[in-house]
Amino acid sequence: MDLREALAAADYVITMFQIGGYKPSTVIDFEIPKRYGLRQTIGDTLGIGGIMRAIRTIPVMLQ
Repeated sequence: MDLREALAAADYVITMFQIGGYKPSTVIDFEIPKRYGLRQTIGDTLGIGGIMRAIRTIPVMLQ
């Protein structure tokens, strides 16, 4: 089914995906800040790790 056609009659749309998967992407989001002495919060949508996640995710959301 065409995405636009499927969404035309939708009352709600929930998106849940992770670009790059847990390994290596999420692991790297914590390891890179730690390497430079920065504390990454557990919430992976905040801080430096959150910025890296956004850079991976936003282009896909805009498709």
